[in-house]
Amino acid sequence: MPSLREAQIAQTEERIIAAAAELFLENGYVPTTLEAVAKRAQVGARTVYVRFGTKAALFKRVVDVAIVGDTQPTGVLDRDWAQAGMTAPTAAERIAASAAIGRQIMQRTGALFAVAQQAAAVEPLIAAFWQQGREQSRHAQEVFWTRMADDGLLDSQVDLAWLIDTASLLAAAETYLLITRMTNWDLNAYQNWLAATLTRLSRPITGNAPADLPGKLSCQRATASKPNPRRGHMRHSGQMDRAQAGPHGILSRGEDQSSRPQPQWKAAGMALQLQPVPECRLRAGVIAAEQPGVRANLSARVTPSAGEYE
Repeated sequence: MPSLREAQIAQTEERIIAAAAELFLENGYVPTTLEAVAKRAQVGARTVYVRFGTKAALFKRVVDVAIVGDTQPTGVLDRDWAQAGMTAPTAAERIAASAAIGRQIMQRTGALFAVAQQAAAVEPLIAAFWQQGREQSRHAQEVFWTRMADDGLLDSQVDLAWLIDTASLLAAAETYLLITRMTNWDLNAYQNWLAATLTRLSRPITGNAPADLPGKLSCQRATASKPNPRRGHMRHSGQMDRAQAGPHGILSRGEDQSSRPQPQWKAAGMALQLQPVPECRLRAGVIAAEQPGVRANLSARVTPSAGEYE
């Protein structure tokens, strides 16, 4: 049971955080001052300075409180709702709970994430906090999916490391902000998309889908077959650099690619047969391929359907 003094301090902090959140959302990060926050919270400016020190520290506290929903010193993974989501009896229930939690966090914090993204460009401390948030979000995904695997709810054929990486991208604040800017989805649509996509990603690949998933595409050579007159000719964008693609799309040295499957792709009106070669690069959606006597970048726009370029 907190003392009267502790209760008063907590109430003052809540007032300051509420006032700061309002001003950051109304005016943005740069124009908001600690003096303005103190005036809105009806406390002395010194109280705000003593409690938080800097505007960046206050903003971080505002975002942290929005993420969990209160000022209690309990992390996301230790919250009852997070634990319930990680201990549900079935994979479907856990994924649904994870998507619901993601929706709740974005509902409380999405607008503040937009402010943080803008502030990070001009405030190094906010940029550092933003990166820290990315790492914490990825850690949450790692805990969630590792526990799924340990509890026998994840197929052994699923690449756990790749799933954690991909789920981290899907659940990232930047992804949510991009969705709000590119689509007219509401929070229900976001939650449904997140649940459906995580469900599909958590299943092993079957049928004719390539075994090497995006982000893990092996070092390969592209050879062109007959052009498609409706799509035009393959585009060349100059000489490529040399590198070797390793696991998860990260450039590395010495990886043996000879045993990788050879999927079929479509690019710029030409069917491509992908074959292993010692050197190539996959970067930013561009397959850079080197053939004997010919150097070219084969550019193609990736579509949501697995294994197809247009």
